[in-house]
Order: sequence, then C-alpha cells, then structure tokens
Amino acid sequence: MDAQKFLAEFGHIANAPGGVTRLREMVLALAVSGRLIERPKSKEILATDFLRKLEQELADYKAINKYRRTSEDRDATSTLKVSAPAGWTNARLGQIGVLIRGVTYNKSVASASNGQGMTGLLRANNIGANVSFDDLVYVPSDLVHKEQILRAGDVLIAMSSGSKDLVGKAAIVLEDCEFGFGAFCGAFRPMLSLRREFIRLVMQSPQYRDYVSDQGKGIGINNLTKGHIEDYEFFLPPPEEQSSIVAKVDELMALCDTLETQQQARRKLQNNLRQSTLQAVASANSLYELQVSWKRLEANFETLFSDPGDLEEFRKFILSLAVRGKLSSFSETPTYGTLASILAEASVNGVSKGPTLDTTETEVLKISAGTSRADFNVDEDDFKHVSLSAEEVKKFRLMPGDLLACRYNGNLHYVGRFSYYRGQVGRTQVNPDKLIRFRIASQHDSRYVCLVMNAGPTRQAIEAMCATTAGNIGLSAGRLKTIEIPLLSLLEQRRIVERVTELMIICGNFEMKLLEAKKLAESLAAASIAAFTGIAIEQEEEPMKAPQTELVAPLRLGTAPGLKDQALLATILARHSGEMNAKDLWQRFGGEIDAFYAQLKTEVAYGWILEPTVAEMHEKFADAVSA
Repeated sequence: MDAQKFLAEFGHIANAPGGVTRLREMVLALAVSGRLIERPKSKEILATDFLRKLEQELADYKAINKYRRTSEDRDATSTLKVSAPAGWTNARLGQIGVLIRGVTYNKSVASASNGQGMTGLLRANNIGANVSFDDLVYVPSDLVHKEQILRAGDVLIAMSSGSKDLVGKAAIVLEDCEFGFGAFCGAFRPMLSLRREFIRLVMQSPQYRDYVSDQGKGIGINNLTKGHIEDYEFFLPPPEEQSSIVAKVDELMALCDTLETQQQARRKLQNNLRQSTLQAVASANSLYELQVSWKRLEANFETLFSDPGDLEEFRKFILSLAVRGKLSSFSETPTYGTLASILAEASVNGVSKGPTLDTTETEVLKISAGTSRADFNVDEDDFKHVSLSAEEVKKFRLMPGDLLACRYNGNLHYVGRFSYYRGQVGRTQVNPDKLIRFRIASQHDSRYVCLVMNAGPTRQAIEAMCATTAGNIGLSAGRLKTIEIPLLSLLEQRRIVERVTELMIICGNFEMKLLEAKKLAESLAAASIAAFTGIAIEQEEEPMKAPQTELVAPLRLGTAPGLKDQALLATILARHSGEMNAKDLWQRFGGEIDAFYAQLKTEVAYGWILEPTVAEMHEKFADAVSA
C-alpha cells in the first residue's frame, strides 16, 4: 500500500458520510488481497503446502464425522479475476473447513426461557460485529447434534433472511460454548491449523460481502446454500503472514475507533454550539439583541448546519420564532386569543360517506392530503371520489384559504397538524371526516394561523390535549379551538408569512447545496477506495434518471428575483425569453430530478415562476429502440 497516497486521500474518505465505515472496509479489502503490510520474501510453495495440510485435516475431520461428500467433488476452476500475490495461493472455503447447517425445530417445542433438557440457539439477529448471546430461543437438547454446538473459531453466518443486508453476515465465535444455532444460520468451521482471526477478516471483507450479495438473491427471501459458502474463493497467505495481517488490521481498526470517537465528540460539540446560538436568538429581549444574535447565527451558519438533517431543526426554529413574535416588529405587541375567537364560521368535520369508483362524482381529499407535505400546504392531488347531494357539496366544499386539521391518527405527530388549502386545482373538493375545516375571519391571514398552529410551542399544547382510544390518537375540534395564539395586525401577519417563506426558501436552497456536497464527498471517497483497493464501492443513490412524467404546460417567469435571491430556475428562464418546458429547464438545471422539482416548487411558491394554468402531467413511455 502506498502510505503517502493513503495519507493524502485519508481526509476525503474519513470525513465523507459513513467515511470511517469505508475506511474499515478498505482495510479489510487490502488485508485479504495482500496489500496491507510489507510482506516477507517467502516462497509460493509455503502457501500451497499449508493448503495441502489443511485439506488433509479436513479429510480426517470428515472421516471422523462420517461426511458423505468431500471438497474434491467440487469444480476446482478458479473464478478470481486476478492472480494470487506472490507466496500466496488460491483457496476455497470448502478446502479448509466445513459449513454446518443449523437446527430445525417446530415452534411448538421452542421456548424463550431455559429449562432442564433444553439447549439455547442463536439466530440471525445474534450476528453483529461480534456474536451476541442475548435473546436466545431454547429447544429440546435431543434436537441438537453435537456438531451443531458452537466452538471457538466457528464463524456464524446468516444463511436466510428477508433483509439483503443481513444475509451472509458473519461473526466469529471466540470461545467454546454450549449453544447451537437455528436453521436460518450456518456455522463455518475452519480447520485448527488455520489462524481463525484471518478467516474472520476474509468473511467480513467487501469481497466476501459482494459475493454473498450476488449469490443470496431470492424471491421474497434471500438464501445462501452450503455450496455458496464452500465455493467462496479467496487468497490464502502463508501462516506467518496471517498473524502479521491480523495484527495490522487490529491496529488500524483501533485507529478507526479513535477517529470515530473524535468525530462523535466533534458532532456533539457542534450540536451544543448550534443549540446555544439558536437559544440566543430566541431569548433576545430587544431589537439590538436580536440583531446581534442573528448576525452571529448568520456568520456561523455553515459551521453550525453541516448536515442536511440539521436543517429540519432550523425549520422548526423559524416557526418557533414566528409564534414568539421574534419575526414581527418589536413596536407591535401581540395580543393572545383562542382559535375560536378568529373563526369566520363554525368548524366543520368532513364527509363520512364511503368513496365511490365513479370519477364523475365529487372529489374528497384523503387524510394524507392534509398531513403529507412539509410546507403545510394541502396536497390537492391526493383525493378519492364520493357521491354527495348538492346541499352536501355546499356544506363541505373547500374554499381557498381554508385550514384543515387532522383530528384522528395513529401517529401523534399528525394529530392536530394544520394545512393550508390553496384551491389551485380549480375543482370542487370537500374534506373527509377526519380532517376538520376551519375558516378564518378576514381580519386575519390564514397562512399565518397555519404556521403558528404548527409551531413547536403550539404543538406541545396540542399534543398534551390528545387522547388515545383503541390504539388511535384523537383530538376534537372543540379542544383545538381553545388553543391560544399570538394575534397581530393583518399587515404584520402577512409580513411574518413572507419572512417565514423567505427563510424556508433559503433553508431549502442551502439543503440542496449540502446534499450535493454530501454526494460529491461520497463519490470522492468511493473513487479513492477504488484507487487503493481496485474495488468499486456500490453507491446507494441510483444514477440520475429522466422524469417518468412530463409537465405539458410551459413554465413562465413570474416576479423577477433580486440579485441575492437563490432563484436558479428563474434565472435560467430569464436567459431564455422567460419561457420553456419543464424537460428543457430540468436539463439546463443539471441536478437530480427530485432536486429540480423541489426547487421548482420553491420558486413557484415565492412567485418567481408562475403556476402553470393547465398543469397536465403526461406519462412518459420508454423511448423506442431503433433497429
């Protein structure tokens, strides 16, 4: 391994998302490929002689335990794409040990507690970085063969699982024990002459994980067979190198542990600094204090918010400032009134009738329409149909500016959550029974009320009112109406809404930058590891794909953004006569399709791009391949 190159690239790998985990994988990959340590000058015959010794031990073991099949029955053709390092030799697990399948038992005889004549079994959930002996299942001892009792040096393997990440996972048993293992597991038992810790490295390496991932694919459940494990091919070093490799891996893994601890401490410090900085803004008692604390937040924003997930806290903080009056003029002191005091009319629980398949009937929103959007707007495309009389339609019809609140849900986070109905679809829609309609008096801005009702302090009061019945959590309209909120002049309410919208847009744009930076760091780390090991680390994200739907109506420039506004799409439109279709705009945007639509929604909300008047979405079919 090139130490100088490693040191030059180390920071990129370690500081990337999951970087320490990647470092551990890289160490294992180098270890089993003969590139981790400076190897002694040994002759190749040493490794091949050692393999013959192991094969003889295996033959003796199988004879004693009356095995019917030997490793020589299997195809000996090498499947590895590269040659073994000098002094090493190719070997299969089936040449140096045996795979023992787990105990099959009927659930009726199994118990969660130990008793006389019972033996504990480990299962797939007991396999982690090490073998855990917690949460065992106990079965009659006569079901467990003596060979199925785990011994020191055995490698316990998850052979079957519904989780792709779990199947093939392996951990070494450090000491002899009196426990067996269940049918969804297997135990690989290497011969005694082999350094057991080295086999642990082999079966935790990225090369092994890639192999079992390919072999274990199934329909519904992922499975590995005995042959899959015994056919796994690897490079076997001479005995003296096995000890040196294990020692070096342990040394580097200890360094990774230290690095991980330091990163966790740094992250904890960052969280504390972020909390104290936000608290300083929230506790400001004068305009001067607010300005000073806000400038401090602004100057250190990128340091305090380095992960996309951190920004969710900032979004909640913005709403909290709104409800505490920190986003309003200090010259205007809010009064407090109940939700009931600002209603234009009585609240209305929605339609309780069941839906119909007749698409000509009235559109009724689903419950999720009022809870699914992070921007607290109603998802007006999330609906079913219901048969209503003209009188019922008149009673339940939604109007732009109405607020909907979820009154019943299994998730406390959604109960009492408010959403704003914009009426953008231009069709008649009604609310369902579990979404309460509140119509706010014209002296107040319903968008402001929506923000305040979803702010942290208000949510605490709402959640404290909720009651649980038959596993579901509920809250009546009557109780919601007793919630007190700060009331300001209509002009000041609108200013706050604009300020919150502005801050949310800035937050969204910064989140996009962090996501792009995170993706770049992951790609750079993967490229660095590939350069060191020759192994391409599979990325979780799929490559950028074209949208499966296409917006037919053209997108047009709305209010011209300012020079400091983060209006990326509006800027592109301005350079192309103020109008273009979504596909062309996305291609010029150059980012992922999800990021494009997120940015588009943001700019439409701020008015920089006009809402399409006819927003049809056409399904795109795969392009025909010409002969």
